[in-house]
Amino acid sequence: MRKFFILLIFIYNRVKLIVLVRGLLYKFVYFLVFFSITIISSDIKINGEVTNLKHSDFFISLKLNNSISILELKKELSSIKYLPKILEIKQFNKNSFVVKFKNKLTKEDIGFLNENYYLLDSYVFDDKSWPIIISDKINIKFKENIDDVKKDRILSLFKLKIVKNYNFNKNIYSLQSSENIIKLSTKLYETGLFHYAYPDFYTLFKRKFIPNDTYYNEQWHHENSYIGISSEGAWDITKGSSDIKIAVLDDGADLNHEDLNIIISKDFTGEGFYDSGEHGTSCAGLIAAKGNNNIGVTGVCMNCSLIISKVMPSSGYNLESMIVEAFDWSLSQGADIFNNSWGFDTSVNVNNLYPMLVDSIKNILKNGRDGRGGIVIFASGNENREFLDTSLEGLDGIITVGATDYHGNRAYYSNYGNKLDFIAPSSTGFLGSDKDAIWTTDITGSLGYNDNGKAYQKTDSGREYLGLDVDNEGKYTKYFGGTSAAAPLVSGIIALILSKNDKLTKNQVYDILKSTSDKIGTGYNEEGHSNYLGYGKVNAQNALEYLNSNVNLCENIACSNHGNCIEIEGAKACNCDLGYIGNDNLECTKVIQKTPCDNITCSEHGICKVINTAPRCFCDSGYVVSDNVHCVVSYQNSKNNGCSYGEGKFENLFYFVIFIFIFFIIKNRIKI
Repeated sequence: MRKFFILLIFIYNRVKLIVLVRGLLYKFVYFLVFFSITIISSDIKINGEVTNLKHSDFFISLKLNNSISILELKKELSSIKYLPKILEIKQFNKNSFVVKFKNKLTKEDIGFLNENYYLLDSYVFDDKSWPIIISDKINIKFKENIDDVKKDRILSLFKLKIVKNYNFNKNIYSLQSSENIIKLSTKLYETGLFHYAYPDFYTLFKRKFIPNDTYYNEQWHHENSYIGISSEGAWDITKGSSDIKIAVLDDGADLNHEDLNIIISKDFTGEGFYDSGEHGTSCAGLIAAKGNNNIGVTGVCMNCSLIISKVMPSSGYNLESMIVEAFDWSLSQGADIFNNSWGFDTSVNVNNLYPMLVDSIKNILKNGRDGRGGIVIFASGNENREFLDTSLEGLDGIITVGATDYHGNRAYYSNYGNKLDFIAPSSTGFLGSDKDAIWTTDITGSLGYNDNGKAYQKTDSGREYLGLDVDNEGKYTKYFGGTSAAAPLVSGIIALILSKNDKLTKNQVYDILKSTSDKIGTGYNEEGHSNYLGYGKVNAQNALEYLNSNVNLCENIACSNHGNCIEIEGAKACNCDLGYIGNDNLECTKVIQKTPCDNITCSEHGICKVINTAPRCFCDSGYVVSDNVHCVVSYQNSKNNGCSYGEGKFENLFYFVIFIFIFFIIKNRIKI
């Protein structure tokens, strides 16, 4: 027996040693592979894919230990004899700046700057685009099979601090680390435990409008004509409802403007609302400036409510995680529509570079408006270029809007692509008359486009005077334009549609716009789509009359108290509340939820209950559970009724076996 135990111990130690050696070998091989990848490859990988990101010869991103202004930094750098001329400086964080030089920086220039400043890791896609800057944060999404214990272990192993865990998906986090973020994010992704793991970039967000293009009668975009959106006919049906909320994600807004019904606001830039917001104010006015109040201008949905989310700081730079928080917060405030008159500096694959932002938008599209789908609008942009399906403007489910001008033609600057959905009126792109641009709200006073009666636009070289503006108090402007103006008009029309019927799904709203838009211009395919004009120019009157007609056709159709009858593309249907489903009889019936007890019979002496997701029978007095699901008579009850089975019989057998076992033990001990 002793030899047998010695043999077991020997085998155990040999197996333990083999496992230990094999584990060390695997770790060594992993280290060699990871080390070789890190040393040999100079490509920048994001979520496992090689990008075309590179270091720029024209930009430097730096961080200072002290707080100084942009002007002071420019003077300081300009005093350095051999540095190239500085074209522009953007401040994107408290003590952090991006500097753009006229000529290429030499190795000596970069070396000198590195000795005197803390240079931040930043990359560009090409020499024309402003860089994206690596922060000290990582955005990650755990795979679904990773439980909380494993999550905590991973975060602890890589020394990651949780900055934010997002309510819309508990597997998504923003994390903070003091390590090299590019290398760390790559290492995390290559573990195979994440859908994505990538740096939280500071990215330049650009306003999508052309401000150098030149009260109600002047708002030609409302006209019932070839060039306008026919607002007046729509207003005969509805002027909007305050229950419909439009989130304007932009550079802020004049929160106290006399002509805007702003119900709530929040800043996601750290700057507050005191020094910017002209762009957001103008967009908000086009969507929902108060109407019929004898002042100012009129919005498309004049009675609707506005939510202001400031996501764009004065520099343009903000973290992706802050944009995601703004979307998430706006959704939590009950936003039905999300207007975005901004985009990225260049066309990038957002699914690869900004997947957390994509996830947050997908969540709104799927779960917004109590499951009917939140409606997300984006301006197509003003560079007269094709946007890709993988870009922000090309995301599935969003509505992308291009621009037409005062002459009813596609605006020359309007971006195009096969994911362009609709077009709407905006500026021509040239100065010349009061019809060349869009009239709307502005920041009161001197901070906006209208500086107490004089109009200015911001350029790379400073502030350019355009001419006299609408009023001397700076509350309104006639110089707004670009696709930034077109997108809010579509948001306003959708707000009117939802004001009339808020039970419509996101797809039904889209179908209404698609069926009622004006086919201006040429070049539409068999499906009625054009890469340059989408499905046509939106028409508010057509959309509301179409919707109003559909409701009237359903006048004698009752879908119960849990839905309403609608007609989309000639077919009647019940648009039912969450938890109800429409049937062929045009009724909304409650969805019956099945439970594990549905297929369990506990006889007439028990009842089934679900315990820890498993069905179990709870029996009447005198009965016991057999096989967890059946009730049988107990031994005592069976004895009283002349029965011969029950659990009491098995108890006596158990006691008998125990008695025999003890008896033999005592007998053996006596022998010993």
